[in-house]
Amino acid sequence: MSNPLQGAQFVLAAHRISQLPADQGAEVAFAGRSNAGKSSALNALTGHHALARVSVTPVMVNFGNFQAGKEPITRNIIITNNKPANPVRVTKAEVSVPGFITDVVPTQEGISYTVVVKASDKVKKGALEGTVKLFTTDKEKPTIELPLRGEVL
Repeated sequence: MSNPLQGAQFVLAAHRISQLPADQGAEVAFAGRSNAGKSSALNALTGHHALARVSVTPVMVNFGNFQAGKEPITRNIIITNNKPANPVRVTKAEVSVPGFITDVVPTQEGISYTVVVKASDKVKKGALEGTVKLFTTDKEKPTIELPLRGEVL
């Protein structure tokens, strides 16, 4: 079965409702927080690697305010290689704040990974300030460090 989204292409950017094209059928909208993976999801669904722009490095991993131990609190970091001709693996992830667990899940080996960052019940109360460090096989960028913020109530 062929992918009906395979031929998707960028048509225009509308800044006013009057600039929108005429309705021609079904539409899909992606909504979510900054760096939540909307562009990566769109690229994966359409089979393109750069239909939607993907930021090189997320700004921050934000846990907000939460209570440790009540329910598992996780944040997913989606890493996509924008140069698929040169496969890059995410080999490991570490958090500088004690009490966090990480898991690297390949969604497409060498191209796309989901890094799951989970707060355990061992996270201490108070302000969280630290980093999530990702280790890659990329010679130009072997490590990526992202700020981690939040407040444990």
